[in-house]
Amino acid sequence: MTFNNILSGEPSISVMDTGTGMTRKDVFKKWAVIGTNNKLKSLYSPKGRKQAGKKGIGRFSVESLAEMVEIVSFPENEKPFKFKINWNKYEGLDINSIKQRLELLKKDGNHKDSAHFLKRQFEFILLNHKIPNEIHNLISEKIDAKSLNYKLFLNNKDLYKFIENVLLDKLREYEESNEDDDKIEEIGHQIESLSFEEEKMHQEFLADFYKKIKISKDIPTGLIIKLHDLRHEWALKDINKVKKEMRLLVSPQIYEKNIFQPVIDAKEFNLDDNLIVNNILDLYTVKIDAEVLDNGKLIKISYQKKGGTILPFALEQERPLLCGDVKLTLYQFLIEAPSLKDESINFAQAREILKEYCGVKIYRDGFRVKPYGEVGNDWLLLDSVKIKDTHSYRVGNNQVIGTILLTEQDNPTLIDATNREGIIENTAFEDLRFFVLECTNLISVQRFKDIQDDKNIDSLPKLEKKKDMYDAALAKEELERIKQRQEIIDENLRQIEKAIPDSQTRKEVISIANNLIEKSQDDLKFYREAIKTHNETYTKAIDLIESKQTEVDIYKNLATLGILTGSFGHETADIINRVYNGISFINHKVTDDIQKNMLKTIINDAARLKGYSELIINFVRKSNRSTAEYIDTNDIIQNVVNVYNGVIESQKIEVLLELSDYKTGFKMYKIDLESIIINLLTNSFEALKETKNKRINIRTELKESHFELLFEDNGKGIFKGYENIIFNPFHTSKETGVGLGLTIVKDIINKYKGTISVSNSSVHNGAMFKITFPVED
Repeated sequence: MTFNNILSGEPSISVMDTGTGMTRKDVFKKWAVIGTNNKLKSLYSPKGRKQAGKKGIGRFSVESLAEMVEIVSFPENEKPFKFKINWNKYEGLDINSIKQRLELLKKDGNHKDSAHFLKRQFEFILLNHKIPNEIHNLISEKIDAKSLNYKLFLNNKDLYKFIENVLLDKLREYEESNEDDDKIEEIGHQIESLSFEEEKMHQEFLADFYKKIKISKDIPTGLIIKLHDLRHEWALKDINKVKKEMRLLVSPQIYEKNIFQPVIDAKEFNLDDNLIVNNILDLYTVKIDAEVLDNGKLIKISYQKKGGTILPFALEQERPLLCGDVKLTLYQFLIEAPSLKDESINFAQAREILKEYCGVKIYRDGFRVKPYGEVGNDWLLLDSVKIKDTHSYRVGNNQVIGTILLTEQDNPTLIDATNREGIIENTAFEDLRFFVLECTNLISVQRFKDIQDDKNIDSLPKLEKKKDMYDAALAKEELERIKQRQEIIDENLRQIEKAIPDSQTRKEVISIANNLIEKSQDDLKFYREAIKTHNETYTKAIDLIESKQTEVDIYKNLATLGILTGSFGHETADIINRVYNGISFINHKVTDDIQKNMLKTIINDAARLKGYSELIINFVRKSNRSTAEYIDTNDIIQNVVNVYNGVIESQKIEVLLELSDYKTGFKMYKIDLESIIINLLTNSFEALKETKNKRINIRTELKESHFELLFEDNGKGIFKGYENIIFNPFHTSKETGVGLGLTIVKDIINKYKGTISVSNSSVHNGAMFKITFPVED
């Protein structure tokens, strides 16, 4: 696949293969016919590759990529030929949309989507023989039809006037007089022979491609598909996505046999070709080769820890697995620096590769079955089990790269879904899942045994024990090296005495040698100091690990507190409601003013209790935590502020809300936005305790690329140098504070690819938190 002039000129995409090409008959009877069943009749290509696709519609997906497709075919037993498809012939005339797009361009002359649309409409008009020549001529007088390009419609006021004042009227007249709809079968495309120059040029393209992938053939055959007038702008991230998809199109086992070799050529972009899955496979911790045999009656697993011997397991099944005979290759990785790097790849690169390629993928007859193993697709539910594991024995989805090999012949009960996305989740599919989980569970069990064995080595903590063993081995090795160095020096001195009889010359040579030895000792001292620095860094790393463990322990304690709080909210909700309703009823019956004032105070307090109770219940409600949705930011902010009305009134705080109407363009958990507002409000309440004329201002604004939330107060503000520190775990200025509030806020915002910063407000003089979220998901 070649990307041409993506950043400059007229961008296009070329796709070339080394297959057998299409014959003219293939074009007429198969490629250009919707819904053919030829791949059901002939399962394999002439080269023996399993043919993908069964519904005969996949080829039309190119229409979503480009307006024009040109196909050049070099079949084995025919002269090469070409044919073009201009998808704009199928566009259809849409006068209302032309008018709408014209209005958009009049407001913004650089509106590319509208320019592309008008270009397609003009091309449809010019290619449609039913539309009167009068309209064709009017357009041809205004623009050069041969060089029709969307750029002609950018910032072209004269053309806008022509469309609005002349063309639209003529098109309405035509539409009113034309009663017959255009029929697809009436749209034609001609097959053409290649000119001598075209044939030579394309033959050279194919020959170069054959040479690049090291395939030898006297007369190259294949297909070249060229996409012109691309519908969308392409960037590096899009090409990287294609690159990744092409790598994943075929399973690694087949890839290694060179049956299918995807190649991307994008000279304008600096693509890192080294970052491929096979680079990381050598860094595995455990490798599993497993298969279902004997018509589902037996699972055989070969377990190998890196550097260790292969452990065979044979698991007989009480009930035959209905998935049929299946093969699985699974690599498991430990995401830690010592394990996940070597001389060819560093830890950061390896972690990025795992992030992109992790998961267990399914291949049928050598081709991917989506969506299994894609980013975010944990079809084995590995993460949901691992998250409950406090000892890190379980295998997570981000720790594995695996491939399952199926065939249509051996696995007929694993049926493709009708939309070609996935496999129907019947009993056979559940048995397939069971087979893979048996393998991942085996890794977990073996890891548990390994950790227990390590613990039994000594009563000291594992990490400290390993360090002591390392230090002892290093000291022993250093003594041995000193001894060896001295032996070498003594031997060299003896050799010098034999080789140099003259005592004066010998002394000079020995002096030079001693200087070299002294220099070597200095170098050795330097490296010892470097090792010492390394050990100090190592000690700091241990301290950091202990700090993180403390952070985790506090999160666990907070989780327990959350459970207790939720339980308290549920248990007391009815009691608070009864108290609140009872006092309100009594208040209506009491006539004494003093008693009424006392009851009013109690009612206000009960209302605050009721508000907090409702907030707690709402906060721990499962629906708020388990379902992400497009949320109305105004309602959530207003509701949280309403709950704190009692505190706001008692502290005499003026809260100003300037909220813009906005429903998030990305899915968000309602509880997350509530957590942000709650934490910021409670921090403000603390900061405003010593302030007169207390004020809080919450402002939201939808901007072009992001949604902005500003939270300001007129409290004591942020002291210089603490702008970043306040987001660190356990940093708190409160005597009873935990120091995780703003850490949690930042974690939530980072989860949605947002940003948070803090400074002192130039308006209110207190702290100002600026939060942004990208408009789109």
